[in-house]
Amino acid sequence: MFQSEMLDYFRSHLNNIKHNYILALEQNDPEGVHDLRVELKRMKAFFNLVEALNPDFHARENFKEFRKISKKTNRLRDSQVQYKLLENVKTSLNADVNGYEQFLKKMETENHEALRIFSEHNPLNQLKKSKKDIKSAFKPITHIWAETKALGRLYNLLNDIILMNGNNNTGNTKLHKVRILAKELHYTFEILQQSFHLFPEGDEFVNHISRVHKILGKWHDCEVGIAYVTEFLENGGKDASPELHKTLRDYFLCEKEGLRKMFSPAFEDFKQAASAL
Repeated sequence: MFQSEMLDYFRSHLNNIKHNYILALEQNDPEGVHDLRVELKRMKAFFNLVEALNPDFHARENFKEFRKISKKTNRLRDSQVQYKLLENVKTSLNADVNGYEQFLKKMETENHEALRIFSEHNPLNQLKKSKKDIKSAFKPITHIWAETKALGRLYNLLNDIILMNGNNNTGNTKLHKVRILAKELHYTFEILQQSFHLFPEGDEFVNHISRVHKILGKWHDCEVGIAYVTEFLENGGKDASPELHKTLRDYFLCEKEGLRKMFSPAFEDFKQAASAL
């Protein structure tokens, strides 16, 4: 039955959150931080789906403790990503980036320290409280009702994404919203496959929706990069020259434009795969 399958999903990904939180906290492991944030997004999609099955379950309230961890790891992940991006391209920029590199490392250290201080309140202990509410939400629901509502949630997300990108609108605000919705659609589809055993041949769709949000994830990293180099210009001291700011900003703007061009055909392929569901 869907109840036991969804509870297994919840327990499995809750354990993943705990495991990766410890990696992020104790080792400042970039992969642990990345995987932690992915698992938190999976859990958010799960909670939204439970609310779709039973509106008496309030997803936002139940996700509150998870959201606190997400907020505390957001800047840490951003600083790690920006440092990695700089490592990959600094030899091709023809500029002295040592000052910016140290700026990023300092930010990462400060963000990790903020996570350590936050951890003193034992946030992991608060996460399991929602399990009781999830089980209660499932009690009055039949399998047919749950499956119907779950499919409704999936198709609503799908329609929202397609409408959001109507007329090939690739403005910044729209792309941010498409990125967020695409991840939730991906993880909701995953739950329907695993807990309801629907779409057994949905791998092609998963590949296309993954490609969409991965392209937009890189595009978002460039957005963050522009914000970071501007912060560096304002707060980086003697190493923060306008010339370096322009070099880095131009690099990110060029990357953004290339990713924007990649997004359009990827989104068309996604729509084609979606039409076959």
